[in-house]
Amino acid sequence: MAEEASKQAEAPPAKAAGKPKSMMPWMVLWGVAALLAGGAGIFVGKLVPKTSQAAVASASAPAGREAEPEPEAKGGHGSKKEEPRSPEGEVVYLDFEPIIVNLDEPRMARYVRATVVLSVRRADKSKAKSVIEEKKPEIKNYLTVYLSGCSLEDVRGPKNLNRIRREVQDALNRHLFGDSKPLIEEVLFKEFAIQ
Repeated sequence: MAEEASKQAEAPPAKAAGKPKSMMPWMVLWGVAALLAGGAGIFVGKLVPKTSQAAVASASAPAGREAEPEPEAKGGHGSKKEEPRSPEGEVVYLDFEPIIVNLDEPRMARYVRATVVLSVRRADKSKAKSVIEEKKPEIKNYLTVYLSGCSLEDVRGPKNLNRIRREVQDALNRHLFGDSKPLIEEVLFKEFAIQ
């Protein structure tokens, strides 16, 4: 009986008697499939129209303002001459001093350094500049209190920064000009650094 057991142990199993299967055909098949998929991706990329620069510019324009289409290359078809703007419609920029405040973050000391630029129409520049100079301490106080009440999440990302710009613009126009015509066209950030 011991001899029969040793003969059975020495005999190869029935399945192992056949040829071992090779992985080569599968690897070739996967390689061909990868090449075809890559070629199809290039082909589809050429079929899909590219996004024009004007569409990208209008999508990235600040809130409430449309981007102006860029003029085409010189000598190209459809190029337009720029129309001169009237002096009343042009804007001028009034720089304001940097504001540095701690953010409302309980776990860590984070601060923001913001430099604000106020945009006003050229025709209103003298009136706006005199009011802004006269009330500069009040403006600085408002910006300091407003920004120090913001958390890190409140000041992160373009949506939040655009919201802050609009809120500051509305508040400054209300406070500085009361019931008269609001003179601040736009509040811009020359610098906005979070540390």
